Amino acid sequence: MNLARYLKKQANYTEAHKKYKQAVHAYDKAIEFNPLHLGSWNNRGKALFEQGNYGMAIESYDRAIDINPQDPDVQNNRIEALNALASQRPNKLRLAG
Repeated sequence: MNLARYLKKQANYTEAHKKYKQAVHAYDKAIEFNPLHLGSWNNRGKALFEQGNYGMAIESYDRAIDINPQDPDVQNNRIEALNALASQRPNKLRLAG
């Protein structure tokens, strides 16, 4: 198992135990070793989302979309984060539609 995959696995474990701040840190380390790992970017976004940090979650999802624009999980996670951000700031952000 390569180091990036090991770090992602460690981050997944941390996230599963709702230690989101530690999970983000672990995903950051995994991304340092493999910046094109879609799962690390997506899961980093999910951990940030769980912390209520919707803007940074969207940035992580955007990076994942850069890697694979067709991934439906990433697309759905990004939409969920955009909606959460919009509901947090209803007068400052309006989504098309």
